[in-house]
Amino acid sequence: MSRMYYREQKYIFGNYLEVNMFPVFSFPRSSRRRRKHRPSRDVQKRLNQINAEKKLSRMIPLNFTNRDLKYELT
Repeated sequence: MSRMYYREQKYIFGNYLEVNMFPVFSFPRSSRRRRKHRPSRDVQKRLNQINAEKKLSRMIPLNFTNRDLKYELT
């Protein structure tokens, strides 16, 4: 019997807050995982790309603040 729960992920970066909610299904776990035998699907590759872009967009506000100085050498 599987039950569905909702998991909430909160990302706090700089002055921003991002909240993601997604369904999680509980299944009985086996003792070992299977070895990977197929390459990733295109859907999974796209999801990985989207997650990498989100991670980058979260890191940028952490590296730059209002107290930073900008120099233009011309």
